[in-house]
Amino acid sequence: MRGSQTEIASHSAREPKMRGSQTEIASHSARETKMRASQTGIVSHSERELKLRASQTGIVSHSEREPKMRASQTGLVSHSERKPKMRASQTEIASHSERKPKMRASQTEIASHSK
Repeated sequence: MRGSQTEIASHSAREPKMRGSQTEIASHSARETKMRASQTGIVSHSERELKLRASQTGIVSHSEREPKMRASQTGLVSHSERKPKMRASQTEIASHSERKPKMRASQTEIASHSK
């Protein structure tokens, strides 16, 4: 009786059924990315399940393996990932005016040469 109790108390690694379900999600939840991705939304080490991350976060920094979603949202613009509200038609023409999205490309070109 004492032996069975002390093993669970001190060396409970032999019973992964109770500890595993709790500690895997907390510390090493890389094996259970399905639950982490649905709960946290953005998971650092959930590269194996980019489908869940991409559907929730919209634009994922490490979603280069799935260019289908990035291309449709960002408009094939690499540097406009931080501002997905700007369309590709605006960012492609006004690549250097990302800091001032209110000004259009036609205005910035005239303003730069009219100085």
